[in-house]
Amino acid sequence: MDDPIWHALPAGTRRTVDEHLAAGRHVHATKAIRDASPESPPGIPACMDVIADRMAELGLLPNGPTPLRAPADGAVAASAAEAYRASREIPIRGLAQWRTAIAAAAPMAPGRRVLDIGAGTGGFAAAFREWFGVHVVAVEPDDAMRRLIPRTTGIEVRDGRAEALPVPDACADAAWLGSVVHHLTDLAAAAAELRRALRPGAPVLVRNAFPGRSAGDIRVRFFPETAAAVEGYPTVEQVCEAFATAGFRRVSLASVPQQNDPTLAEYASRLRREADSKLRALTDAQYEAGLARLRAAVAEDPVQPATSWMDLLVLA
Repeated sequence: MDDPIWHALPAGTRRTVDEHLAAGRHVHATKAIRDASPESPPGIPACMDVIADRMAELGLLPNGPTPLRAPADGAVAASAAEAYRASREIPIRGLAQWRTAIAAAAPMAPGRRVLDIGAGTGGFAAAFREWFGVHVVAVEPDDAMRRLIPRTTGIEVRDGRAEALPVPDACADAAWLGSVVHHLTDLAAAAAELRRALRPGAPVLVRNAFPGRSAGDIRVRFFPETAAAVEGYPTVEQVCEAFATAGFRRVSLASVPQQNDPTLAEYASRLRREADSKLRALTDAQYEAGLARLRAAVAEDPVQPATSWMDLLVLA
């Protein structure tokens, strides 16, 4: 199968995609491809083309790939986006420490304007609005994701990318990039656009996993091999160097806790390998060993919070 998207996927992800296709789970296969792609997530139509060709290769399409290409429509895309939201968004009640860290790093108050770049399905856009009463401009390139962003007073939704922001000059008081920098194709271009869009002195808040700093991720705690997936992300130094070309400097770097679930028992009960690209990339033996560690921890203390950590890098 000669497709660059397919060949760029880790071997474990390709195996997972094949399993989903054999079971008829096309939405799950689409999400697996998007989550594990090393560059920016491919669009839904491109994923469906990959799936069509792969199904034809596996003999799952007796009449060739054409029938599968047609369903690359809003219904399929919406299902993939719903799956993404269910598996990746953390409930606002679990983000209390992020509220404190953000308030300390940026001028958050009613009347302020915040750019949420790569807003996904709008979890943090809604949190910013609820916490601080700010006006949020949620910028997201994926149409299906964008449709799930809450349409409420104070949240403005726009189609766009970090490298070409659909906003006027000097229009915002802060920018938020949540789990985005490893998807950007040109960090320096994104930095230049943010310099243009932000008012003088306004900060850029980057919430991300960084190579060498993922030990606090709850998945790494129980599935240590998942740390390998982060090693291909931009380092803190690389992000700082790219943003320095636009005049930004590093202000602070801190790890911030978040509560993925109220208890470790609840986290274990909701864990789904197919919904997490890092877990899908593991071998079966690695995944089973991680489950054994998690079950042992639950047996020892089932009510301990399911706490995970991510970095907050502040630039200004």
